[in-house]
Amino acid sequence: MKSRLLGVTLLCLMLLPLLAIGLSHASSEKVTEITAPLATTNASADGFIAEGEWNDAMPFAVGTKKNYGYLYVKHNYTVLWVFLDHVSDKVASPKGWDNGWVAIDKNMDGGDAPKVDDLLFHGSGHHIFIGDGVGPIEGSQWGILFHSWELPPSEYQDLANLISPFYAGGGQASFGPTDASNTPHRFFEVQIPLNWLEGATVFGFAASMQDDDAKPTKNIIDWPETQSDGTFWPGPDYPEGNYMPPSAWGKLTLGTQPIEPNPPLPSIAGEQTEIPYLYIIIAAVVVVVVVSAVVLVMRRRKKPAP
Repeated sequence: MKSRLLGVTLLCLMLLPLLAIGLSHASSEKVTEITAPLATTNASADGFIAEGEWNDAMPFAVGTKKNYGYLYVKHNYTVLWVFLDHVSDKVASPKGWDNGWVAIDKNMDGGDAPKVDDLLFHGSGHHIFIGDGVGPIEGSQWGILFHSWELPPSEYQDLANLISPFYAGGGQASFGPTDASNTPHRFFEVQIPLNWLEGATVFGFAASMQDDDAKPTKNIIDWPETQSDGTFWPGPDYPEGNYMPPSAWGKLTLGTQPIEPNPPLPSIAGEQTEIPYLYIIIAAVVVVVVVSAVVLVMRRRKKPAP
């Protein structure tokens, strides 16, 4: 009996770390396909968070423990609302150069570089860039679709006129506490019209948050996975770096139902890279229960029949 008991105990102890590691990584798998729920409350992309404004949006984790935030999405079939909550960016850039980005691949055709069906919306509400095509920015993969202070290339005039009246962004005034953290930090609200998608309810999608003050270089975090250059800026004056290629973007579906309000925040990648004490305790309890059961069974077998 002792040898069997020792064998079972050793087996359980060998499985314990595997169980702990498996559980610790279960909450940090990469998500590449998301659904924007149907909104019950209209958001206002003005840089100020009203009470309950984003309670009906679905949150997703972006970045890792040292540089992270949350992406919230919801829609009403007319516009897509996106809330980029850059929790780790606790310093407002004195030049106002922190950035929020939302990218949409209308045709879901990916590619190593953006094309004319790929649009990049800036969180300020003043800029929309289009994949390199007519009138590209020199040295950039992007061209100008809309700047609030200048006309787009004539080839894009109709598209810009369709989108720009309904496009809005919170701008650089977006700094303060949110539900994710009481510590003031950078966030962006973006309203993107859906009229140019011609009825599509599924499309390529990406979102990014950029900390201009991060050292030694600007830090940018992307959803679904960070692949952009830290110094990314599409132009027009001084284009730098590159945005992640459309082939690395995820997929967003416009849902048909609202969700229960205030869904829990997801785990940030890397949250469980330290010793997962909770899971080790759970695994240890499992070992104790298994060993106790084996001991009880052995004792009953050893006990002579009356």
